Amino acid sequence: MGIVFAAPMVLTALIGLPVLWVILRALPPKPKTVIFSAVTLLQGLKDRETTAAKTPLWLIILRSIAVAAVIIALAGPRIDRGDIAHAPNDTLILLDGGWAMAQHADAARDYVVTMLRAAEAGTQRFAVLDAAEPNAPIWQTAQDTAALLRDWSPKPVALDWAAVTATLDSLPQTGFDVVWLSDGLDYGSARADIYDRLGATNVEVFETLADRLWIRSVATDTGDTVVRVSSIGGGIPAAQLRVLGVDPKGLPIVIEDIPIVEDRENTDQDIRFRLPAELLSRVTKFQILGQSHVGGHFVLADQLRRPKVALLSAQSQSETEQILDPLYYVSTAISPFADLQTPDVGDILIGTPDVLIAADVVRVPQAEDVLDWVTSGGTLIRFAGPRMAAAAQDLRDDPLMPVALRQGGRNFGGAMSWDTPKSLAPFDADKGFGGLTAPDDVRITAQILAQPEVTLDEKTMAALEDRTPLVTQSKMGAGRVVLFHTTANATWSNLPLSGVFVDMLTRLIRPSFSAQGTPAIEGRKWTPVRTLDVYGQLRSNDALAAVEGAVLAKGQFDGATPLGIYTAQDHSISRNLSDVFASLSPALWPDAAKIIREPVIPEIRDLRALFFVVAFAALCVDVVASLWVTGRFVAAMVCLALPLSLSGVSEVRAQDRIPDEIALAHIITGERRVDDTALAGLRGLTAVLTARTSIEPADPVSVDLERDDLALYPLLYWPITASQPLPSDAAYAKLNTFMASGGVILFDTRDANQGGRDTAEGQTMRRLANKLVIPRLDRVPSDHVLTRAFYLLQSFPGRYADGQLWIEAAPPETALDPDRPFRDLNDGVTPVLIGGNDWAAAWAVDDTGQPLVLIGRGYAGERQREMAYRFGINLVMHVLMGNYKSDQVHVPALLERLGQ
Repeated sequence: MGIVFAAPMVLTALIGLPVLWVILRALPPKPKTVIFSAVTLLQGLKDRETTAAKTPLWLIILRSIAVAAVIIALAGPRIDRGDIAHAPNDTLILLDGGWAMAQHADAARDYVVTMLRAAEAGTQRFAVLDAAEPNAPIWQTAQDTAALLRDWSPKPVALDWAAVTATLDSLPQTGFDVVWLSDGLDYGSARADIYDRLGATNVEVFETLADRLWIRSVATDTGDTVVRVSSIGGGIPAAQLRVLGVDPKGLPIVIEDIPIVEDRENTDQDIRFRLPAELLSRVTKFQILGQSHVGGHFVLADQLRRPKVALLSAQSQSETEQILDPLYYVSTAISPFADLQTPDVGDILIGTPDVLIAADVVRVPQAEDVLDWVTSGGTLIRFAGPRMAAAAQDLRDDPLMPVALRQGGRNFGGAMSWDTPKSLAPFDADKGFGGLTAPDDVRITAQILAQPEVTLDEKTMAALEDRTPLVTQSKMGAGRVVLFHTTANATWSNLPLSGVFVDMLTRLIRPSFSAQGTPAIEGRKWTPVRTLDVYGQLRSNDALAAVEGAVLAKGQFDGATPLGIYTAQDHSISRNLSDVFASLSPALWPDAAKIIREPVIPEIRDLRALFFVVAFAALCVDVVASLWVTGRFVAAMVCLALPLSLSGVSEVRAQDRIPDEIALAHIITGERRVDDTALAGLRGLTAVLTARTSIEPADPVSVDLERDDLALYPLLYWPITASQPLPSDAAYAKLNTFMASGGVILFDTRDANQGGRDTAEGQTMRRLANKLVIPRLDRVPSDHVLTRAFYLLQSFPGRYADGQLWIEAAPPETALDPDRPFRDLNDGVTPVLIGGNDWAAAWAVDDTGQPLVLIGRGYAGERQREMAYRFGINLVMHVLMGNYKSDQVHVPALLERLGQ
């Protein structure tokens, strides 16, 4: 332990202290003796002010202490308790700066910064090589390197060992040491090759032994959701798995916390749980609490959403009783966890289904379109029946059949009869229905037979006890065709009456959890719309370009192919760490390697502040003593205290905002959730305005109608709630004055999802409007300035997209005049807008700028949010600029006049 200085050369300034001592002793100068004959007249008088013959000794010492303290502080004194053993050579700091470093990035940073601070007094140089972004190392001082690393953070990418090796090859073989900040993972031969390359140098490896868990897979099994959690060495510690999702309104919620049981003997643990189908479809993410890296998070795109299933039957409902309807049992089985469609025969793909189920349909309509749909990722499930049995010979060359069929079929008591009805054979574990139990009471009395072929066993998903196929499938491109060789109703078997029928259909219509390696990825370009940062948080992304599916299928993981949510046309996939790494293992180092896993960070106490305080205290004592000795201390205290006594504290109100700041505001409703969403929505709109336009509003404000001045805000957003009380007469007067003076109010009943039905919010809106001076209203015409104030718009969606937007109607005398389409009052700005699309929910963001409310599904939802932002920008532009773009509304007429 000892005192060291970061800049010891500064201490040479202490040599000047004796010079300062001499100067202070010489002041004031020695008085001169002057003969003045009339001095006798001054005898008996007392001098009120005297000048010392020389500077007092105590003052010289005090000022010398102040100067010395400043010099010592500038030299950077500190006390080192302990020591980081490190040779005084140039040092290369090698960082494993990828995703795996996030869990202990702070510990690694603290270690190396402490090492650099200890080396500030030396002359050695340092350079940084980040394996996540390998660039040519720049050699610089310890102080500059420490400043660089204080701002360093890990990146959500895999490490580029090839580039690291190339960079190291460009450096000299010897002459520097290496401090390797390892993420603790094994990268096969890559890490060993680099260590061998550094063999001629002194290598010191730093890594921690912190427990790290990651989500290795997510799957469904007989109605259960199974999340496999794995540790990177050291067994499974006790933790919690959090299931995150959205509520019916699209707001994020915690669905369930599931314990992870401590198990130090194994490195894998399956977390099995079951949720209601409706709740399961709302799951968006799994998270291991306490794991602050991307591997501890698993995001979902469409894996658990309710699939869209189109039903197609050869019979209409009028031809048969409901219980004999071929699709009655199918629709009953899957309706709890699927959105069912019954399209017209002429356009069966109009609803963009995920699955198409056809019962006893000989020829699927629009066969070519359906074939393209299947090869693009769709699933076609077909059921046999009397019609298909009669036409089996004609179906041999049908590309939408998984196997070739034999003419007719067989049934109990027929020409190709069974002695007894057949039961199910056990399901093969390695096929689609593996894990399901074949009930003993299921009996098949008739089936359509498949023609024997070499691949028949491979295509068979389920069979009868005599090994004849009951369910076959054939993969076609990214999709597949499945055939049940019996009917979808109970005429040929009692399978549709059993519980295993539901489980079989569930397996078939659920999409895959994994993004990597699935044929559906290849052949498309995928756009990353929301990406995972290094800590596992989803961030919106507009900057990255689309990626070829073949690149994603290879498991590439870099800045251009991050983890997160990708979209391609109507499809969405999620990429998680399990799509890149099949397994993760702890790093293996040579026996001779110097590994620091639990470093003792030496305590370094910086003394600069202490010496600056000493210098300041000495100067304060100097000033106070000088005032006291000269008798001016009391007067100085009075002058200092007088301004403080005149200051006061006033209450901060919304109207205290600086008038030259533009700010958006919302009316306080009294319902906290609605008010919080409104404020968050205006915060999001403010951010978008600042980023895209020259308007830079201040932070949004919550306005109390009864207390605050409305004149400071050009636009008020008023969300309507069912229980909202009516304003007072004074508040109504302020509102009417506000609108008459050019202010604009956007009323939002937030009920556009009710299909135009009368709602409680709509009734509240009518009650609120009774005392407001609201002009005659009309729907926004297609040529209104609001449709092109900044963006070109024809709809004004928010969280909902189907609601109408009402504005002030143009007076009759101007509506017919193409030269005066707007009122002259208030520059043509409508004072009121009324709608129900819940715009604040679409605009709302949290403190990090991430959307708070889920809008729609996949890319379509993000597009709807973007259009909501564009409406908000157009609205603010219209409010602030009036009809400055009204000439564009009449461009066709202007062009016609110019042509004439």
